[in-house]
Amino acid sequence: MTLRVYQGWARHAERPSRRYLGWLTWLALIATTLSQFLFPAMTGVNQHLLLAIGVYAAAALALFHSLREFGSKYCVLLGLTSLLFGFIVFEFSARTSWPFGHVIYAPALGAKIDGAPIVLAFAILAGAYPMLLLARRLTTRATAFIGGLGFLAWDLLLDPVLNQNGYWRWDQNVTRTPGIPGTPLSNTAGMLLVGIALIQILHWLLPRERDRSRRTVASGPIDLLLLGGLAAGIFNNIYLNHTSVALVAGTLFIIVLAPYSVTKWLARA
Repeated sequence: MTLRVYQGWARHAERPSRRYLGWLTWLALIATTLSQFLFPAMTGVNQHLLLAIGVYAAAALALFHSLREFGSKYCVLLGLTSLLFGFIVFEFSARTSWPFGHVIYAPALGAKIDGAPIVLAFAILAGAYPMLLLARRLTTRATAFIGGLGFLAWDLLLDPVLNQNGYWRWDQNVTRTPGIPGTPLSNTAGMLLVGIALIQILHWLLPRERDRSRRTVASGPIDLLLLGGLAAGIFNNIYLNHTSVALVAGTLFIIVLAPYSVTKWLARA
């Protein structure tokens, strides 16, 4: 007589650590989304607090999600590479005005490391990870360009909102980006270059494999983060009477996001 023990539940059950990371990822998404939509309606200390919450929560979402879906090595490489890259870029820009142009950062951005606001490096991490996943799903040959283009679109939606609220001040005697009031063309070109470079570095360093069991990556929080970023960016710019920003930057974001959304929909069909 052969005794068979049913192991179906054990085989498919999710480890508690992954389940907790999933909860933390969703909590970070909620904090990020709420802070984005509430930001333009706040002033003073409350607005500064929302900015910090939004950026650090989005960065935490990237780390929690990458740790849950790809493992600790992937998460550490993602975090260290993105943050180090961000600190170097913003520190170099603060010293030389390249690649973003001459800009003065307000004290409201919080602590700095020798001129570079720490929060901006975490913003680099927060934006790079979802764009890396998006670009890898769409292409294997133009990953850096697609990811960098999405990175730029997100930045163009955010920059006028933060600029109008006094978080930084640009040199007035520069060429402006068409359709993006207040944002120098040098910053737009620089952010595209930075996005392409960082996505390419991450694409080289981070493995494409999901994990040993070949699970399907749970991309729900990332998908909602991207959709929420687009919606909040358009809403905030319309709220601040930056209709041209909502049109130009929003269209660029949609150009990148739409094919990604279609591939996800077709995969579920």
